[in-house]
Amino acid sequence: MLWLEMSPLGYRCKLRLREIPMSRKSPAILFALALALVMLGASTALAAPTPTPWQRVDFTLQVEQADSLMLLYGTLPDSVRLPARAELSAPKGARVGWVGEILGGDLSKDPALSTTTRTVDGFDVYSFTLTKSRTAQLEGYLDGVVVFDGTTYSTGFEWVPTTDIGEVRLYARLRSDAKIVRTSSGAELQPGPTGYQYYGKVFKSVKAGQPLSLDFSFTRPKAAPAGTTSDGPSTPPVLLVVAAIVGASFVLLVLAMRRKRQTRTETTADDDGVETDEAGAQTPPTPARRNNRLIVALIVVGLISAIALAGIKTADTQQVVDGKITRFFGSADSCTSASFALEPGAGVDLAKSGQELLAVFEKFQGVGNVTIYLDGPRMDVAFCESSLNEATIIEALNATGLVTATSAGAAAPQ
Repeated sequence: MLWLEMSPLGYRCKLRLREIPMSRKSPAILFALALALVMLGASTALAAPTPTPWQRVDFTLQVEQADSLMLLYGTLPDSVRLPARAELSAPKGARVGWVGEILGGDLSKDPALSTTTRTVDGFDVYSFTLTKSRTAQLEGYLDGVVVFDGTTYSTGFEWVPTTDIGEVRLYARLRSDAKIVRTSSGAELQPGPTGYQYYGKVFKSVKAGQPLSLDFSFTRPKAAPAGTTSDGPSTPPVLLVVAAIVGASFVLLVLAMRRKRQTRTETTADDDGVETDEAGAQTPPTPARRNNRLIVALIVVGLISAIALAGIKTADTQQVVDGKITRFFGSADSCTSASFALEPGAGVDLAKSGQELLAVFEKFQGVGNVTIYLDGPRMDVAFCESSLNEATIIEALNATGLVTATSAGAAAPQ
């Protein structure tokens, strides 16, 4: 008797032999059974080929945000011929969004891969066939991997490969202002792109099933107070120009008054305004009158500058108009917008503290209009996804201690 069973490892064949009366047909029957077993084994091998071991895997986790972006790059040896079967495992709790081949160049041309998935010890294993490139990428998110206690950020994650790998590089991407306060054995800081750095370690000759982990803590400077930024003074250039005009006007005014006093000691004026020298002869007008005109002009310039300075200062402070506070941060190419529900802390009045909350965005790139709606309350933020995301915005707002921010979906059109 011959029958098949399914198992996690594939098909399993069982054969039960009963006493069969020997006849001339018995050898033919046994040969047919043997042939069936051979064909069954071959079909099973073709259905589940052994995955090709990676030469190197790069695992990077962007832990500067609450739901950390996870990127896994697997590279096959140059000696491997395509097509090639391979697989990558995702850490427990990962939300995988894309698996594909990396061709290099335009990211939009990287093709997605058709995958099959199985679970091994809680890890999801994605199997696929590479046909155009020896490099594959698995992209997803890990929720709750960063814990913040009000002062220190702590993170830890683990990854287990399903095949032998020549080298695994396990890294966390941090903002450049992060400072490591609890290290992970063997890990080092490495420079990253502008505004970021990497912290992690390299594993050599990794075996299938070997757990790899990175566990550490770091701190970051608190959000800059209103009117300041973490990169330098926030005084607008217009204010600097106005201040320079006022200062120059004051200096010229002092010099003009000094010259006027000196001129008066050398000349006297007639009742009708015609100047004479000591002999009584009329002389051309002295610089004194020109100085008078200069003084008047300087006073006018000073007043205009002071008025302009006061107007700019007033415009720069928060204005509550129709129940909202709006500020533009200079990015005209912000490509998306999001709304965030705000729960003010005890004793916090957003009408008074709104500007301090808006100051959070001074240290970010790619931010356009940010509006606080006092009725709700909520905040709408226009930003570019290439330099900012919702999780980072929420984290920055919560770090001020003024509010507790949560995502409220896409912002309504203005």
